[in-house]
Amino acid sequence: MNPDGYWVTGDLIHKALTVQSMIVDYGIAEYGCYPIEVDSNTLGQYTGEKDCMGHKAFTGDKIKYFIDGEEIEGVIIDCGWCFSVEDFYNPCYDYPTMAFSEDLNFTIIGTIHDKN
Repeated sequence: MNPDGYWVTGDLIHKALTVQSMIVDYGIAEYGCYPIEVDSNTLGQYTGEKDCMGHKAFTGDKIKYFIDGEEIEGVIIDCGWCFSVEDFYNPCYDYPTMAFSEDLNFTIIGTIHDKN
């Protein structure tokens, strides 16, 4: 998220000798190829997955999904070698870090960075 509260996507760069993080997005004509300052605490990595509405899923997204008719909410996390959903585990079906291996049908309902 940039200082104005807008989400931006692109390539992450770090400014040398500072803790400042920037996103470079070459696809937005308004910004050209200039870096946009972002709060490094709000960074999320694209998982390669999309929710049932076609929205891209990033780490830190809050999601809603159903298992055996039960509505469950969770947060997408980076496990280091795969992406999963926090506390996703059904001992009959899964390994604890394999939420997306089962074509999980989910809806993004927010992010961990929402101020609500």
